[in-house]
Amino acid sequence: LIISHTSAADFWRKVYPAHRKPSEPMCKAPSSESGFASASSDVWGLAPAFVTPRFLEPENGVLHTLSLSHSDHRRTKTHITHSWAEPLPEGALYALSDDVFVCSPEFTFLQLAYTLDLAELIAYGFELCGMYAFDEHEERGFRTRQVPLTTLDQLMILVESATGARGRKRAREALRYVQEHSASPMETVCALLFSLPYRYGGYGLPKLLLNSRIDVPASLRPLCSTDYVRADLRVSGTMYVIEYLGEHDHAGKDSMQSDRGRTAALREMGFEVVELTSKQVWNLAAFEIVAKRTAKVSRKRIRSDRIGAYEARIRLRKILRSWNNSSGRAN
Repeated sequence: LIISHTSAADFWRKVYPAHRKPSEPMCKAPSSESGFASASSDVWGLAPAFVTPRFLEPENGVLHTLSLSHSDHRRTKTHITHSWAEPLPEGALYALSDDVFVCSPEFTFLQLAYTLDLAELIAYGFELCGMYAFDEHEERGFRTRQVPLTTLDQLMILVESATGARGRKRAREALRYVQEHSASPMETVCALLFSLPYRYGGYGLPKLLLNSRIDVPASLRPLCSTDYVRADLRVSGTMYVIEYLGEHDHAGKDSMQSDRGRTAALREMGFEVVELTSKQVWNLAAFEIVAKRTAKVSRKRIRSDRIGAYEARIRLRKILRSWNNSSGRAN
């Protein structure tokens, strides 16, 4: 049994430990001559313990599996078997047991490239290379990871090695815009709105630094209780920082006080700090005010009058909001 596609994505999001990065494959991957579970009795007989109704809930009870047979493509009410006709890229599978495998984060990214909108695929890349994972059973709609599941380089290596694979062209295009170190879904949204090209609905600005470390001098540490802070988004080489203040991303009185202390320390150090709320991010006019200021700091010019730009920005917001709502419950 090979767990694949959106079921593999749910495994890495909700089941795999948040404090650990995937290790190397634990045993030899199956060959195309191996027998693959296809009948319902085989699938559910081999399914690991975490495949519960709660795990399958986002897919309405459907488990997605992979077969390396060219013609084995089955669809029932409880599971869908996808056929993979190409040679498996190196690092495509991780073994959960001798008989059960799950597609690696990198391979799952390539599989979903065939079905996701480009903006959704880029956002998924941010998640895989970031410090969070969507989980609709969490209060905030996502859980925090201590280490990312993969890196941009690892994603690129697998996609480049999967010659002839469906979705490879879209995956390569998406990886041009994926960034590492995002700490929340809304940080990902902000980064995409600022940096994606006009044709995709962004403002075409240079990529912002995500969660970059800024050391705090000893005299200011009483404000933030730490010797360094991490800026949500920062224009590289400048003293300009954007902080996202989300009710779910920074929930609780202690977190709010920590945010305020961090902002106070940054401002005392001479940083210009712009704070963005969820309402402002989703409001095109409000966000554009911040985008224009960010462009000025970046020494770029925003062309809001470009033909199709407004429509593209509306569409991108709809896609990203839908992606957040369907993948978790982040605002």
